[in-house]
Amino acid sequence: MNQTRLKKLLSDNPMNKESGASSPGPDSGSSLDIELVRDSLNCLSQGIGIFDADHRLVSFNRNFSEFLKLPDELASAGPRFEDIAKITAGSRGSDSHGAGADLPLRLERTKKREQNLFIFTRHDGAMIEVLDTPLPDGGVVTTCTDVTEHKLREGNLAESEQQVQAILEHSAEGIVTIGEDGIVQTFNPAAVKLFGYRADEIIGENVAILMPESDGRKDRGYIHDRFLQSYIETGKAKFLGIGPREVTARAKDGELLTVELNVSEFFLGLDRRFLGSMRDITKRKEAEEAHRDIEENFRNLFEGSLQGIFIHDGYEPLFINDALVKMFGYDTTDEIIALGSMDLLYAPEERERLASYRDARMQGKEAPEVYEFRGLRKDGSKIWLQRASRAVTWQGRKAIQGTMIDITERHDAEEALKANEETLKSQVAELMDKEERLEKQGIELVALAEDAAVMRDELGKLNQQKDKFFSIIAHDLRSPFNALLGFSGILESSGRTLDREKVVEYGHNIHQASEQAYALLEDLLDWSRMQMGHLEFDPQPLDLSKTIEACMFLFEPNAQAKNITLSTDHGPNLTAFADRQMVHTILRNLINNAIKFTGEGGCIALAASQSGDWVEVSVSDNGVGMEPEKLERLFHIEEKTTTKGTGGETGTGLGLHLCQDLVEKNGGDISIESTPGVGSTFSFTLPVKEKITK
Repeated sequence: MNQTRLKKLLSDNPMNKESGASSPGPDSGSSLDIELVRDSLNCLSQGIGIFDADHRLVSFNRNFSEFLKLPDELASAGPRFEDIAKITAGSRGSDSHGAGADLPLRLERTKKREQNLFIFTRHDGAMIEVLDTPLPDGGVVTTCTDVTEHKLREGNLAESEQQVQAILEHSAEGIVTIGEDGIVQTFNPAAVKLFGYRADEIIGENVAILMPESDGRKDRGYIHDRFLQSYIETGKAKFLGIGPREVTARAKDGELLTVELNVSEFFLGLDRRFLGSMRDITKRKEAEEAHRDIEENFRNLFEGSLQGIFIHDGYEPLFINDALVKMFGYDTTDEIIALGSMDLLYAPEERERLASYRDARMQGKEAPEVYEFRGLRKDGSKIWLQRASRAVTWQGRKAIQGTMIDITERHDAEEALKANEETLKSQVAELMDKEERLEKQGIELVALAEDAAVMRDELGKLNQQKDKFFSIIAHDLRSPFNALLGFSGILESSGRTLDREKVVEYGHNIHQASEQAYALLEDLLDWSRMQMGHLEFDPQPLDLSKTIEACMFLFEPNAQAKNITLSTDHGPNLTAFADRQMVHTILRNLINNAIKFTGEGGCIALAASQSGDWVEVSVSDNGVGMEPEKLERLFHIEEKTTTKGTGGETGTGLGLHLCQDLVEKNGGDISIESTPGVGSTFSFTLPVKEKITK
């Protein structure tokens, strides 16, 4: 139906004004057509106004009048296009947007038969989009559309986008969004900082660029794209919505990063998007790994210690190492933990005393740090122990941490030495009394006097031995235990904050102190047994060549630590008749002394040869040597001749006395030659055959 026909139908419609679709001027036409056009116009959601070639409003529907708020007097007067245009141009207080709302421009475009589009805001806030469309006969159709809700949605969307953008810009986590094709669409500043790429370098690229290289069989984006496509097709997620996952990512410089990744899905309109938020946990993972290493070092230190180590709260045992388990004759740590009370490891007569120490220590009062007591083994037997304790914090609880060593043999040796001393004192007193009575009677008993003198000499030697023994116990044996307590205390209190190098250094110091204490205890026990005649003596034919090589092999690590060269010179199948363990102890002490007093890069030679019925063994070094005055005092137990080694090593001087006693026990002699600054040679002899005795 053409415009002329439409205008005729509307103008001839007697119900035009009743229905709200108005038209000036009568015309004839079909009532059915008129009804159809009227209903059609009034059912439209848009407002429609039709102007004729003279630009007069010839017809309009309800929404046209409603949207423009046409006054009744203006609508009934057959207004011109210019009158209607003034309404949208702001003459009634409205706010128009777009160049097309300008009245002169709008009228000019209408005359030129050009389409014109703009939006104006009514005084009630409604936003109306107006479109002028020229007709072929010179008329104009003006279409009005209420776009209020659409514009509000656009504004809300823009505001939301601004908020989201602000979140992305200020988020501490790296945030990357991609489309279904895996192409990066946004890359926030935190992601820029994390990966080292600029945003314009990443946006438009496949997200696989942030992944590590594959195994070479597939492109590195292949697996990611496959998982993405599988999710889109099946809805089954591998990462999506599953929570934070630890994955490996790749920075611009190739560095591999460990990140915590969360992946979520969202829609922008009809477009599916995926958002990945990432936090760099590389340093945290490194710290966790370092923490595991430190814990492993702690376990190795505690479990590998020769001392029993424990921690208890009140009476409840919290930690027990394997050495303590073996010390008390149990099979597992769980057995001791299951006892529920450390008191059950103490002899009944000791429990009250030890409880008073523990209570004082927990209250911050003074209590002995190192003391001796009797322990109770699983089989009911008792052992003598030396214990060192101190208050600590263990897993947030106040507790007692300490170490124990079994000193049963040492304690028995001390008791035997004291008993011998008392016996000798009694015998000397008796002899002196007899001598005094005999002198009063004028009887000269030279032999008895000589015996008394011998007894006095022996007593003097025993006193010297006793003094030496207690000096070593009081000073030299305490030093390594002080080191053990000191460094283990640092590890226990500050181990979680120490770096790995400090943990290794303190572990090395603990190991050295343990070795020093263990070697000293061995010498003390051998020497004390020797003095009391309890040292087992089992001389047999001995392959001296193998014994020499075994001892040298034992000390290779110590020599290598000071870059010292070890060498041997002995014939094959060299034998002696001696106690194997004693010869081993002699060689061990002499080689250890040579290493101690030889400087960096020095040489130590061990030689052995047979001469008649004797084998002579010598240990030579090119170390610091000794002055003649020191040589004269070297084998006198009452003289303290020990000095520090070239590496600061400490000693007691007991080893040489032990060597002298062991050599003489096997029927041989020991001697030394030394020159200051040149070195020393220790030599001893052993019999080849059993018949030789000295």
